[in-house]
Amino acid sequence: MHPRLFGIDHFVIYSFGALMVLAVLAALWWLRRSARERGVPVETVMSLAVWLLGGGLVGAKIFKAGRLLLQGEPWSLPLLEGAGDFYGGFLGALAVALIYFRRRRELPAWRVADLFGPGLALGQAIGRIGCLMAGDDYGKPTTLPWAVTFTDPEAAAIGGAPLGVALHPVQLY
Repeated sequence: MHPRLFGIDHFVIYSFGALMVLAVLAALWWLRRSARERGVPVETVMSLAVWLLGGGLVGAKIFKAGRLLLQGEPWSLPLLEGAGDFYGGFLGALAVALIYFRRRRELPAWRVADLFGPGLALGQAIGRIGCLMAGDDYGKPTTLPWAVTFTDPEAAAIGGAPLGVALHPVQLY
């Protein structure tokens, strides 16, 4: 696909990073709008969202580092590169949410979950397009008509996608 959106000399904007930023902004926009419509304190919900983002990032990086260590690559911990591990991000955000709702009781957890759900889905959809463009999280080879074939060498270098092979577009599924 197109791992690079554009670049000038050493300044490069990668499609995955740009779409992840867009995903976060879209999810926060949706959350703010929904909280306002439902009469939920916007500042409190946005504060929680920032804490969840932080917990998600830390969890994602910890799981990525753990996976690299298990693969025998302890000195290749590129923690500043890539997003990390999805499951680690989910568990990190979940841990922060559990701590938050145990300590602060001004918002009911299920009501907040209802607020966050659609924004998370929107952000996840945008983020998956970023994965597709980067050549990350690719599927198995297939002969189906909707298969995708990566040809950009950077897609292989960044996401590990095999070049010239028709693959399931699992990022979009």
